[in-house]
Amino acid sequence: MASVLVERVDFTARRRGHPGQGEEVAVCTLRGQDGKGINAVPPRTGQAPVGAPGGMWLGARGKQLTPSGIYQMIERRCDLAGIGRIHPHQLRHFAADAWFAAGGSDQDGMRLFGWSSLDMPRRYGRANAEQRAIEAHRRMALGDQL
Repeated sequence: MASVLVERVDFTARRRGHPGQGEEVAVCTLRGQDGKGINAVPPRTGQAPVGAPGGMWLGARGKQLTPSGIYQMIERRCDLAGIGRIHPHQLRHFAADAWFAAGGSDQDGMRLFGWSSLDMPRRYGRANAEQRAIEAHRRMALGDQL
């Protein structure tokens, strides 16, 4: 996330590319509110505008946000919200689980999350795989079709 560059965001097509695992580039779509939120942030007084010169996310000092900076920002938000601290990578696991719970395919997930191996959807999907299987079984109601 910290490595996203402004030139990799296509606001017209409402998508962005970002480095995934290894040299793969993952493609994520931007929903209506995503692009509005990014575009709505005004330039900071006395500093380069948000996203310049190349970095999409700037820290408090106007420099490109680092992975450590993201971690610190999430820690502060957890403290402000009065919840236990989470690790930023937990958000990636949450997104993958939500993707699979909504019926997203392994192949599409691989492209969106930047995975190059089918091992990755299995690894990320393992946590709640049983619950998703139970829900899918209920939804399909195969016993009712006899």
